Parts: sequence; structure tokens; C-alpha cells
Amino acid sequence: MQRIAVIGGTGRQGFGLAVRWAMAGFHVILGSRDPQRAEATAERAQRARGELPLHGTGNREAAEAADVIVLTIPFSAQAEILPSIRAAVAGKVVIDTTVPLRSFSPPVLEIPSVGSAAQQVKALLPDARVGAAFHTVSAVKLNAFSTPLEEDTLVCGEEGAKEAGIVLAERIGLRGLDAGPLEAAATLERLGASVLHVGQIGVLLPPTFAETMTLVTLSPIFASTGSRDAEGRFRKRFLSPAEPDFARVLVENLKRKALAIYGEAPEGELQFEWLSEPRSKLMRVNETDVRGWLMSFRVSGSLDLIRLGYDAGFGERNAQGFGMVCLPHEHPTSLRQRA
Repeated sequence: MQRIAVIGGTGRQGFGLAVRWAMAGFHVILGSRDPQRAEATAERAQRARGELPLHGTGNREAAEAADVIVLTIPFSAQAEILPSIRAAVAGKVVIDTTVPLRSFSPPVLEIPSVGSAAQQVKALLPDARVGAAFHTVSAVKLNAFSTPLEEDTLVCGEEGAKEAGIVLAERIGLRGLDAGPLEAAATLERLGASVLHVGQIGVLLPPTFAETMTLVTLSPIFASTGSRDAEGRFRKRFLSPAEPDFARVLVENLKRKALAIYGEAPEGELQFEWLSEPRSKLMRVNETDVRGWLMSFRVSGSLDLIRLGYDAGFGERNAQGFGMVCLPHEHPTSLRQRA
């Protein structure tokens, strides 16, 4: 088992697996519907990691040249891509990594009519020996090439394919665990959709607080006002950042927090400047529809109020995780881009 084709190798998961197998001594072929893109991706790997036994080509050519084929393609692309490699994979091992999601945020699993994405691979590639693995392995960790993986991955499949999948896992530092026949792939794919895989745990040090800071929301900020109607019922209305009362309510809320925590409210006020177009988020919390806002903003004024907003959250419902903020470079989107 010296030559591995990674079909879909230009994506993050496929690229991470391919480079790690090349680093482990396998000859790896990146396959893509666009051969030029596969070649460019292979060149990027060479620049990043030095000389590796890795090159790129089209999907069919990659499958023809390989002993083992690993699929890292979206579930929605199976019906288009797999017939083109059917003849090339006859008699060979094919390992499917697919978690068939209908949507990514939040993750919603697509249930194939045949039971699992791997079983659909078998239906489309009937002459291959099909296995399934790597569903819970983070693409972020795969691409952190200097970091050992040192975790488990469940592997299931037909005779020969399951054993090959376990070997592939172990060669890149994973512990491949026998999860049974191919029919078990339905369970493995559900794990991939439901398990929150923490790729990295770090501690963010407290920032240097200043009287003017730029912050980004991690969760929506809620601010509301209200009044009683003619029948004495309280009517709540959620405010928009475009309304002057939004900033006023944020400041009043922070002062109430300070009074509850410290026994006194700090002097001073805050001024807010919205740096990005606020994005509205309508959510249902405790059977109530609430509207919050995601954005980046500049806040100036009382150092104590800024610090409290950073630590405890801005606006309402902080105990439920809303109103949390961070510095721009701490935001998850920035961390993923640097990973």
C-alpha cells in the first residue's frame, strides 16, 4: 500500500490527510475535477513542507495510479464524481470520510436512502472494497502539521478495506479502532455531525484595557426597552443599533451589573461607533423570540465600564452566553484563517 489517491484533495480535510501521509512516506496523488487546481495545491504543499512524494492530477488519473483511494468530497458531489472513477477503482480499497450534512451551521445530518454516505459509495462503486473512517478528525488539526494528532478514529468497512483504513490512521498518529462492518458507517457519520471536536484549547490572556477599544461580537448583543399598554401588560421591544436608545440601554445595563457585582456603579459614560454593518439575528430563547446583533464596534469612555463589558458581556441575557465580545485578532474567523 504505497500509493494513495485523495479524491477531493484540494479541500482542507483532503489536503491535511494527503500531506500527513506524504510526510509518513506514502506516495500521494491529489485528485480534483480541475487537474490544474490539484497541481497548484500539490505545489503549495511542497513550498510549505519541503520535498514530498506528492503530486496533483485529475480524479480519474489519480484513482488509476493509486492502490488505495480516499474520498474527501462533499456528499452532494458523490453522484457526479464517483461514476467517473468506477472503472479505475475496481478491486481496490476505497475509504470514505464523508459526513453527509444538509447544512453546516448548525450541523444537520442528511440521511441517505441507502443508510449512509459510505453505503452510497458502495452502491456507486460496486466493484471496490469500501471502508469509512476519519469522520471526527478536525481539518484544523490535520493542517497543523507540526502537531501530533494522538486521538482515536473509528474505522468500519468491508474485508480488506477496514484493515487498510486502520493502517492509514496509525501511520499519521491516530489510533484506528475497529468499528465493524460497512453498515456501521451510519453511526460513524452521525458522530461526525454531533461530536463537538475541540481541535485546540488555549487561554486568551486579558487584553490591555484602554479608554478606546475595538471589539467584535462573539454572540449577539440584545438591548430592549418597553412600556405597559392600556391593560397594564408590559410590552418589550428589542432595539436596533441604529436607534440612540440602543447605546443608552447598553450603558445603563453595565451600570446595573457593576452595582450588583461591586456594590457601586462607576462614574462616566460610553460612546459607541459601529464599524461594520450590524447583522440582525432573530432567535428563540425560552419560548420567546428575541432579536440581537452581531458587529464590530469601537467603544470609548469609562475604563471600568469597558472592562466590565469585555468580562461580563454587553447588553442582556449574558448568563445565557449572549453579548460576549473579543478583540478582532481573537475572533474564531481570524484564528481559522491563521491555522
